[in-house]
Amino acid sequence: MQLFPALRHGCQQGRQQGFTLIELMITLAILVITITIAVPAWQGVVARNAVTGTAETLVTSINYARSEAVASGNDITLCPLNAQGGACMNSTSWSNGWAVVQGSQAEARASLGDDLLRVFDAAITVQAGVAGVTFDDQGATSDSTWLLICDQSGGQGHRQLELTPIGRVVTETYGSDDQSC
Repeated sequence: MQLFPALRHGCQQGRQQGFTLIELMITLAILVITITIAVPAWQGVVARNAVTGTAETLVTSINYARSEAVASGNDITLCPLNAQGGACMNSTSWSNGWAVVQGSQAEARASLGDDLLRVFDAAITVQAGVAGVTFDDQGATSDSTWLLICDQSGGQGHRQLELTPIGRVVTETYGSDDQSC
């Protein structure tokens, strides 16, 4: 009489349960193919999200500066920061970030000081048609200008913002006026 016939039968087979080398190689090959396809697509998603996030931050800062100008009845300037972040600079590169400051561009270039309202960081390359934008007490600017947010991967995912003289922001996906990154 056998107490555990099923157990004894399983041991007699001598066969191990698991994966064969061929099965593991096929699984590994499928994994490599999937990763090869997925990684570039994921990098594109990350680059597009960086452009979109920076564009939204820039629109928010423009609207904030404009509303502060109207609310305070004073000139409010949006200007690019220098590398140290201590003052605005006379440059069309906004890649170090930008600040919203009470007063004129000339005052903001000297020092941010007590006139600083808010600082915004730039995660990626931002170029502009001007070295700063000043809003008057009506929320208007002197001229129309553009701001270009560039895709770091060199793709076509850049965005262009156009700021009209009345303070309206228009977003264009690939830019216009022959602007490119």
